[in-house]
Amino acid sequence: MRLLYLTDFTDGLPPVDYLPDELYHGLVHLLGADNVIDYPPKPTYHSPESDGQICRYAFPNLHAGFDPIRRADDYDVIVISSPRPMAMGSWLSMRHLGKPIVTIDGQDDRGFTLEMLYDSILYFKREVTNPIQEIVERRYAPAGQTDDIEKFFMARDPAFLKDRNVNREIERKLRPISFSVEAELLDIREDKKCDLFFSGGRTHRHRRAALDHLRRLNRPGFDIVDGHVGTRRDYLRRLASARIGLSIQGTGFDCVRYWEIPAVGSLLLTERPTIAIHQNFQFPQQAFCFDRLDQIVPLVDQLLRNPALLESVTQAGRDHIRNHHTTTTRAAYVVAEIDRALPNRVS
Repeated sequence: MRLLYLTDFTDGLPPVDYLPDELYHGLVHLLGADNVIDYPPKPTYHSPESDGQICRYAFPNLHAGFDPIRRADDYDVIVISSPRPMAMGSWLSMRHLGKPIVTIDGQDDRGFTLEMLYDSILYFKREVTNPIQEIVERRYAPAGQTDDIEKFFMARDPAFLKDRNVNREIERKLRPISFSVEAELLDIREDKKCDLFFSGGRTHRHRRAALDHLRRLNRPGFDIVDGHVGTRRDYLRRLASARIGLSIQGTGFDCVRYWEIPAVGSLLLTERPTIAIHQNFQFPQQAFCFDRLDQIVPLVDQLLRNPALLESVTQAGRDHIRNHHTTTTRAAYVVAEIDRALPNRVS
């Protein structure tokens, strides 16, 4: 299978977009760089790796100057890596080619871009409830915007999808997808120096409440950082030195630390998931979850009193990451779903 991977590095947006960047990393390892054509080539995929930043890769740029319209026979599937402006612009310019289209929607919100859903054979969605409680149409076209993407949405027939069963369309095409980790994180080993670690910004009311609650406790053995920690390497080492790592909802529920914690050898303690997660952890065999902030300390104490339990759950969580949630296994899941959805299988 050869994929045209529509990238996005729109000016004014962060250069790193975790989910599509991690997925690209996994696809290249799974299929080979020659079979994943990033268009246009994304600079962060082909630059020297940066020690202090996530999702910076040094893959060879094999597809500079590739013309996806003239060379449409050179790939099997178009993957829209993000519903951001540059990737959407590429999609709009290629809709007429008749190639199978797959959408990767890794945005923090729970909205759908219904036109992309309609065009796609599959729509991989992060941050989606299961079952879907309501359809939230993501809207583009603020008043006064006149670029090509905005014109497309503004000129849309108001009856678009009116005669289609949108719920059924979503149910048929929707696949949950979440963040993943590079396999190298599984090699991290650190001596345990603290009982509980959390570091994060105040991006959600749950985060704000948890930070205030834990900092008020001022408990010895709790390493609680209101904000972020140094470079990525510094952060991962500090996380790995904790017996237990805490994951609290941020802008979206799915958070990179949800997967980093068990990967680096700490036990995952998380608030109960509110979204569909493919191959999620089994609680309490592979991780622990809570429903209220006042349950955190009793759960930590329970685990500290039972080192054998803490060790077994930690190891089971790490094994689960290795088996199901590296970037390569995430890519294998996506490729398998695409292969099943294609009218004539390509693999």
